Amino acid sequence: MSETEADLSRKVTYHQKLARRFDVFVWAIYLLSILASFAAGIYAAISYFPEKPGLPLLTAIPGALLLLNSTFKFSARSQWHYEKKSKLNNLLRLTRSGAKATSAPEVAEKWNRIDEEMDKTRPTWGDLPNLSTKI
Repeated sequence: MSETEADLSRKVTYHQKLARRFDVFVWAIYLLSILASFAAGIYAAISYFPEKPGLPLLTAIPGALLLLNSTFKFSARSQWHYEKKSKLNNLLRLTRSGAKATSAPEVAEKWNRIDEEMDKTRPTWGDLPNLSTKI
C-alpha cells in the first residue's frame, strides 16, 4: 500500500467514525428528550406530590435538548461526514484498483478537489446573530 493509499484509508476511517459519533448524538438527544417529556407528564399526573419541586426542571429538559441538537446540527454533520467518507472511499477504490489517472499526483489533485468541494458545504455550529452596525 502506498503512502497516499494509507493516508486516504485513514481519512475514510476518520470520517466514518465521526459520522457514527454524530449519529449516536442525534439518537441519544431524541431518546433523552422523549424520555424526559414522558417523565414530566407522568410526574405532573401524579397528584400525591403537592408541591412537585422538580417539575419545572423536568419539563425544560426536552426543549433544551432539542435546542442543543438544532444548534450543533449533529444530524447535518453526520450526513456531511458520511458523504465525504463516500467520496474519499470511491477515490481509494480507484487507487487500489490501479485505474487510469491514479498516480500519486493525480490522486492528490482529486483529493484536493473533494476537500474544496466538501468544505463549501460543511455545516456550521449554528447561526449567530449579525452584530454589524450598518447605518
